[in-house]
Amino acid sequence: MDHNKIEKSIEINENIEHEWVDMSKFKETQIKKEAINSNHDNNSPQKALAKVKYETIKQQVKENRETQQAHLLAKQISSGKETSKIQQNTPPTTPSDEKLKTLQAIINSTPLHETNPEILEGINNCTIIDPSIVTLQVEPISNSGDEDNTSHQREKGILIFESEYLEGIDQLPFGIFNKNRTGVGATSLELRSERNSIIVCPTRALAYNKYRNHPDKYLYVGSPIGSLNTTTSNSSINEYMDMINNKEKMFKKFLVVADSLHLVINYLKNRGENLEDYFLMIDEIDSLQSDSSFRPVAEDVIDYYLEHPTQSRCLVSATLKGFSNPQLAGIDIIHAEFSSPKARNITSITSSCPDITAAKQILSTTRDSSQKVMIAYNSISCIKNIIELLKQEGGDEISGKIAVLCGMYGRKEVGEYYIELKGNRLPKQITFITSAYFVGVDIDEDFHLISVANTQKTQSLLSIEKIIQIAGRCRKQLLSDTIIHNYLPVKKRVDVQKYRLELLEEARHLQHIITHLKKIEGDQPRFQHLFQKVIDAIKKVDIKGVEGLVRQDIHGNYQISHLLIDSLCEKMELINDLYSCEGRLEYLLEKHEVGEISMKTDKSTAKEISSLNEIKKEEKIQRKENRSNFLIEAREKLKEIEGNWDELERMINTTTYDTQIFLKRIKLLGCYINWTLLASKLLTQKEGKLQNIRKDEFRWLYLGIKYWALDDNHKFKQFMNTCFKIGEKYTGEIIEKELKEIFRLLAIPVEFKNNQALKLFNKLMYTKRDKKAKGANRPYIIKGEYISHLFPEITKKLPLKDSDFGKYFLENLP
Repeated sequence: MDHNKIEKSIEINENIEHEWVDMSKFKETQIKKEAINSNHDNNSPQKALAKVKYETIKQQVKENRETQQAHLLAKQISSGKETSKIQQNTPPTTPSDEKLKTLQAIINSTPLHETNPEILEGINNCTIIDPSIVTLQVEPISNSGDEDNTSHQREKGILIFESEYLEGIDQLPFGIFNKNRTGVGATSLELRSERNSIIVCPTRALAYNKYRNHPDKYLYVGSPIGSLNTTTSNSSINEYMDMINNKEKMFKKFLVVADSLHLVINYLKNRGENLEDYFLMIDEIDSLQSDSSFRPVAEDVIDYYLEHPTQSRCLVSATLKGFSNPQLAGIDIIHAEFSSPKARNITSITSSCPDITAAKQILSTTRDSSQKVMIAYNSISCIKNIIELLKQEGGDEISGKIAVLCGMYGRKEVGEYYIELKGNRLPKQITFITSAYFVGVDIDEDFHLISVANTQKTQSLLSIEKIIQIAGRCRKQLLSDTIIHNYLPVKKRVDVQKYRLELLEEARHLQHIITHLKKIEGDQPRFQHLFQKVIDAIKKVDIKGVEGLVRQDIHGNYQISHLLIDSLCEKMELINDLYSCEGRLEYLLEKHEVGEISMKTDKSTAKEISSLNEIKKEEKIQRKENRSNFLIEAREKLKEIEGNWDELERMINTTTYDTQIFLKRIKLLGCYINWTLLASKLLTQKEGKLQNIRKDEFRWLYLGIKYWALDDNHKFKQFMNTCFKIGEKYTGEIIEKELKEIFRLLAIPVEFKNNQALKLFNKLMYTKRDKKAKGANRPYIIKGEYISHLFPEITKKLPLKDSDFGKYFLENLP
């Protein structure tokens, strides 16, 4: 394996260095800076550097603009056009001033792209329509070449904007667009552009937030949210297409949740549409990267992107990260830069208990003020802890001031506090948000921001990019910006880059093995079922604690899970670097030029910790109660919706984790057995509370029902009926021997340990021990199929004719 070649294909962010620094020096610098800033805030070194940088950019913009003005003026004068008009509107001035004012009169009176289209600048189909506020710079980049060590020239395009927004260009460029700042209007620009667009959003909230502004012009494609009560269907897309086609000068604008992109692409293909006529924009690509470890559909989105016509696609991010996928790493990046600095002043609090510190910070911010505060914390249980702490201090009346914006899966957990964002303002004075609202949501008012990262809840850890994204939700002014976090010392630091290369190498090995198996399968088709079992097992191989390094793409081909590797490396970096010691987060934040950082610490008292522990204990009891109640509610609802698969899917998408497992099990087996009867066997009582049966118990039930549903002519059932006759007696030893032989003959790759074969047999066949026999090895009397005994007087709803019964033994069940 050539590590150098792999390294060349990986684009690593250069703005975060991974060398360790002397933290004592960093803290000393912080103290000195705070002393200086208290007396000379406007003269801080960082602000001075920022000023020099942007003054340089402004000078470059001015020089480029004057060059463009000279070209335009020369063309106007030489052609004789607009001369009389200029002379009438411009008083006598010095020659240099006259040139500039004359040009300004021309620009103001006639759109530049209509008067002189030939002099407009642009890059990757993005045209500068107002060169007075946008400048293009193109710089060559030398990249290492192929094996002969030659180099080839790539270009780095930089669009420099005078405005705080992406104003002065007609549309987004194709390729990868690093907008470098949140809230600059990239999605809005594409929605305004004069072309058909498919805009893929990482969350429902982002897609719906843009859709609701113009529901008569745009189409939201995804699961229910807000005023939309049903999942988008093909008929909904068809109605929208017909509506837009019947209107003049209107373009189709699809706002698509990532999970539903396949629906739009397949619809357009089936309708005979040319995909080149649709610009595919993948918004907030960094969010899809981060979420890919629990959201495999993100990989499919990249498959569609790479297949889409090159000049009709774009990945967009304000916080662009590196890609393990060499196809993405090789795409030129267009950068946006802004002449106006937008620094943040952050208060960083290192806390011994982030939940307690967050509660105190919220109370101190809101106690004598009506100002709003938004708390970003990706942990429902911790949010509930903080709410209880607030109620202890502020009384029950504070409950009416609290709201939680979270995904559909968390809505039942937060109960009365759950709310959906229906406008561009925070719904309550104290509003918590989870990761479902970290990107793409615009809050059009001033508020205080508190971001929380807790090493005891790894899903809550925030990367530098996430911290920037969260602050970008504010479209007005952050009244204060506080980060509360703790740290977890690591015994041995992991080299994240080396970790990435190791994962890539292991993934390549797995991919290589599967490729060879598929080739052999092509030569020996009679072994197809056996090869597929082996391939499925390989896909689930645990390497370095990770499953799924190889996946099937949208065409069924086996590929490396590049986004998953990106996500794993990000998590490793968070645990191994960002939150590994005191001061590290602040040091890396400062390197991103976010502004001034003040550092504080907060150590909770024994009384505060005791109070929180009591809340956690009560919350644990309440959680069990809630889980039981949610399952009871779902069980009763199934009686009403028997056979309504769409409603069952909606319930799965809008419920809690435990209830979701129950409903997914109903979905797997509901085509064979009545839902209400099935539910009675999927739930059990423990300590007076309803809960799901264990996963191993469900697996036995699942296999029993699959066997019972098999067609009588199926080979597996024929073998079983031949070897085990109803009414006959068989010892446990004989049963295990015969069952293992059946599995061998049918090439079912299952290894039985510790009487597992006998346990499985008793879920396929109903048996009773022979009471007349004596001794420990009493035989079993075959009474019939187990499921027929479990559900008396029931008939099969749908016979199972699948030729490969063995695959059900390998399935990953909920």
